[in-house]
Amino acid sequence: MKILAVRGENLASLHGPFELDFEAEPLERAGLFAITGPTGAGKSTLLDAICLALYGTTPRIESVAGRGYDVGREGEESRLGSTDPATILRKGTASGGAEVVFRGRDGIRYRACWKLQRARGRIDGKIQKPTVQLWNDETSTAIGRTATEVYRAIEAAIGLSYEQFCRSVLLAQGEFARFLQAGEKDRAELLERVTGTEIYRHLSIAAHERHAEAKRALAELQRELDGERILSNEERLALEASRGEAEKALVEARASLQEAVDAHAWHEALERFESGEREADAAIALAEAAWTESAPMREALVAAEQALPLRPLFEAADDAVRDEVRAAEGVEAAVRAHAEAVVASEGAARGLAGARDRQEQVAASQEAARPELEEARRLDAELGAAKAGAAEALEKRREAASRVEAQREGLASIRGSMARAEAARSAAIAWLDEHGRLSALAGQWERWRTELERAAGVQGRERTATARLSVLEREKTSLEGMVAAAGAAVVEVDARFSEACEVEASAVRASESLPRASLRAQRGALERTERHARSLEGVVEESVRLQVELGSLRSQAASIATERDRWSGEALKLSAQRELLGSQLEAAALEAQAARDALELGDRRALLRDGEACPLCGSPDHPWGAEGAAIAGRLAEREARLSSLRIDHARVDRAHAEAATRAEAAAGQVSAHERAADEKLGRAAALGDAFREERSGLERENAAGPDDGADGADVADSSARRRAEWMAIPVRLDLLVPEDARAARDAVTALLEALGEERRALDRRESEAERLEGQASLARARVASLRQEKESREATLRAGEQKLQRFAVEAQELRLRSEGARDEVAGILRPLAPILDAARASWREDFERNPRELVDGLGREAAQWSAHDADRARAVESLALLHPREAAAVSLLGERESADDAAVRAQENAAASADELSRRRGLVLGGEPVSVREAALREAGAAASKALEAARGVEALASSSLARASALVEASEEKRVQAGAARAQKEAARETALADAGLTFEEARARLNRYPAELEGWRRRAADLERGRDRARTLADERVRARVAHEASGRPPLDAEAAKLAKEERAASCSSRETAFHDVRGRLGADDEARKRGAAMLPRLEAAGAEAKRWSDLHELIGSASGDKFQLFAQSLSLQVLLAHANVHLEELVPRYRLERVPGHDLQLQVVDRDMGDEVRAASTLSGGETFLVSLALALGLSGLSSRARVESLFIDEGFGTLDPQALDTALAALDALQATGRKVGVISHVQGMAERIGVQVQVQPEGSGRSKVSVAVR
Repeated sequence: MKILAVRGENLASLHGPFELDFEAEPLERAGLFAITGPTGAGKSTLLDAICLALYGTTPRIESVAGRGYDVGREGEESRLGSTDPATILRKGTASGGAEVVFRGRDGIRYRACWKLQRARGRIDGKIQKPTVQLWNDETSTAIGRTATEVYRAIEAAIGLSYEQFCRSVLLAQGEFARFLQAGEKDRAELLERVTGTEIYRHLSIAAHERHAEAKRALAELQRELDGERILSNEERLALEASRGEAEKALVEARASLQEAVDAHAWHEALERFESGEREADAAIALAEAAWTESAPMREALVAAEQALPLRPLFEAADDAVRDEVRAAEGVEAAVRAHAEAVVASEGAARGLAGARDRQEQVAASQEAARPELEEARRLDAELGAAKAGAAEALEKRREAASRVEAQREGLASIRGSMARAEAARSAAIAWLDEHGRLSALAGQWERWRTELERAAGVQGRERTATARLSVLEREKTSLEGMVAAAGAAVVEVDARFSEACEVEASAVRASESLPRASLRAQRGALERTERHARSLEGVVEESVRLQVELGSLRSQAASIATERDRWSGEALKLSAQRELLGSQLEAAALEAQAARDALELGDRRALLRDGEACPLCGSPDHPWGAEGAAIAGRLAEREARLSSLRIDHARVDRAHAEAATRAEAAAGQVSAHERAADEKLGRAAALGDAFREERSGLERENAAGPDDGADGADVADSSARRRAEWMAIPVRLDLLVPEDARAARDAVTALLEALGEERRALDRRESEAERLEGQASLARARVASLRQEKESREATLRAGEQKLQRFAVEAQELRLRSEGARDEVAGILRPLAPILDAARASWREDFERNPRELVDGLGREAAQWSAHDADRARAVESLALLHPREAAAVSLLGERESADDAAVRAQENAAASADELSRRRGLVLGGEPVSVREAALREAGAAASKALEAARGVEALASSSLARASALVEASEEKRVQAGAARAQKEAARETALADAGLTFEEARARLNRYPAELEGWRRRAADLERGRDRARTLADERVRARVAHEASGRPPLDAEAAKLAKEERAASCSSRETAFHDVRGRLGADDEARKRGAAMLPRLEAAGAEAKRWSDLHELIGSASGDKFQLFAQSLSLQVLLAHANVHLEELVPRYRLERVPGHDLQLQVVDRDMGDEVRAASTLSGGETFLVSLALALGLSGLSSRARVESLFIDEGFGTLDPQALDTALAALDALQATGRKVGVISHVQGMAERIGVQVQVQPEGSGRSKVSVAVR
């Protein structure tokens, strides 16, 4: 992977676009180049741009702990989290981004882009989600659609994850300097982080957790097994005997209850039959009364049917009279409308002339205002330009003032920083003088800390061994007792196992004496017969229900038919009223329109003279010649009459619609009832077929005959007799005939009783077989459980004896380990005593009490010394940088104050020019805006044009109305003459027919007032009343026969009240016996389940024990709660590989030294000094420059260790400030030699000496106001 170009825009202090092209001179041929610039100029931002374009984040963002915090002022909506990459976007810019062109490990040229945009492109807009893209730069094709796909493609092209990229391409020297001085645990964590091998610590923790989980699971299973309650054999046998007694008592109670239930049902059926008789007698009385009451209706029906042939003649004559009346009213209304139309036409002509005059006046006014409007427009344009210039000048003045204020604040900030730096330097020097005793401790603290930690670790191991030895002694005593108890338990279980085998053999022999297969066959035959009987019972019951439903449907249909006839007659009457009101409404509308037209022609009415012809219609009569008030009154009267007629017409129309709807709904209900009756009859026929089919099924079952059991011969004989009686009933029955239905129901009831006796006998035999089979199953389960228990006890005994042997061996090892650890601690602390005595007098007591607190306390004191010394150095450096910045800020402040004065003068001149133009504009149009004056003139013109168009429309409408009125007068007169002739002709025909029938006009009219629908209703009503009388008599006869047949079936020995009380008492007794039986059976079932669970749990317990043993062994090898056991071992291997790579580079940088691990310590480092005869030195004894060179070798070694792909670009950030000129030359020569491997190396540093030694430089120079510029220079 090789970086070819880096581009960016508006990132942090780098304002505007910038670019580093490594394919262009001078960077193309420079194998080593420097990135230089003052502190804070933005050197590291170039590396941030590379990381953003490739991975969307930066090392500085990733280093923020936790979720970070919000950055920005209090209450500011656009605050961003400190871990958000968007914080790198420069303030005051609308967009920014980074782009990297690189060659992937596949040799293809790629271009990766990361862009940020604010909403709507405004600098104060909300920052949007970053957009990321990856392009094949050779084919210009995009790769990936989503950000996830793009980052995955980048990682594949580079061959490095983000963490590997930071370790292989971007090298931070401070990380490896800390690596050299760290203790074992810190070095393991650091090495784990930079190599990405956290998995070994996770594996150690996982092994520890899985070990704990396996132990918990094993203990839980053991508790669960101990919690199972299993009955003894004696308890089990006693409980089974109790179940047999409870079952026998339950059977007897159920038989007694059934006797009481049957008696109670017989008395309830008798009550229903007697009640049905009373209802039938009442229905006969009601039917006879209805027939008597209908006599007048039947007589009127006969008279009306005699007059029916005259109805068409009467209706034709009545229609002719109504037509003549409507025609006469139409003539009068047409004449009135014609007169009013003449008056309206003259008024419209006068209005048209006035509108034309007003339009000409408005046009003249618009022409006169044109010159003044042009002058106003010119002044408005000049004034707008002047105001814009004044606003621009004011904005420049404000900007100049803002720059002056900002520069003053910057100068004050610099001086404040100088004061704070001087105070920090003085405070640090004072603290160092006061705590001079810590100088020796702090100088080589890492060395002393390492030895103290090693001693603490050895002491911890000694204490752990002692504690473990004490625990072993206690566990050994407990285990010896457990082994003795396990031996006794094995003997006891063996005795119980032999007893259980004998019980099992006995139970199996008893179960085989009663085979279940024969019982299942009997049960199947019985259930098939019962299904046929139940189906027949349902058929008969549904037939009886259909008889009742058919009678109810017929009665309801007759009642609804009467209601239908009443609403049909009402609809006919309302239809005639609606037609009459319609003709009256039409005439009233014409009269009201004539009155309105006359009122509009008020000026024409003033010209009318009595005796003179009207100039519009030519008539000498002037019905509308009255004053306007009189005409208005007449119009109000006609409008009121028209409104009243409309209300009446609407009311009659609604009533007619309601009557028609109700008549139609009633007719629909009658049809629905008739269809329902037909469906019931069809269902009755289907029930007859079903009855015969089920009877045939019973014949087939009866032919097969019942299966006799060992104790059921008498029951089977009784059942066979009852089946034979049922088969004697004829096949052909009409289930709608009550007698047939009763006979069928009694036969089905008798058959079901016989089948019930068979079922009860079969239940007893199956219960006994189930009991015997359950005893055999329990015996087998008991034997299996005891066999497993015996094997488990024996295994426990063997395991205990083996564990006792291991305890003895482990105890001896722990005693030897504890003695050796005490000697080792004394040897480690002996050379440290002089140094620690000087730092703390009580260090021996502190170490004995808590070594970690001693190390931490001394470390804090050493860290305080180092921190104050570093504070002093930083303060001196800050003062050196701040003095030149103060002088530059003072000079820039003077320049900005001069620019501010010039901006003030320019703004005042622009404001004066705008005021003069504003005064001149106020003299034109009175200061009124041009748009307002033009809008007023346009509105006046539009109003005049609109009035003219309206007058033209009124005049055209009046002329059209006059023509329509004239035509209406002629047509109305002709219609009236034709209606009179038709009326006379139809009346003559009606009189001739009356004479032939021998009826007067009044007699015929009275008879014909009955509507046809009403007469049809009377006919149906009479027929329904006749059928109702017949049905009532038939129903009464059926119910008498039903009661007599029920009484003949035999009265039970108990009367109604005694049967009810016996039913309740025996039900309570049966319930209590069922409860007792189910309680015993439930306890036996619970014992069965407990035995099954216990037997099933033993394999799980053994598997859990094996699982716990496996995880215990793994925990002993690598497991620990913190993960450090396996972590230290794994990282020691990583360290060995890293040292091999680092020593290759160290050979070039400092041939004098070689790195190696300390023998006996996994992660401790030491340095071999070749110039001193391979003398071994601690890493803490290296000077600052030597430490940097060794750290650089480690960094370069890690770059080769962590890369899966060939890395041809390398950036090293800071760290060269500790080298003397000779060491710096050596380091640069070694870096320059990396060109031979094909790498391009960039070194970031603000050290002046380094910049002078590297020919090609990327310079990042501040320009003021927080802005920096990137450029490439050659020295």
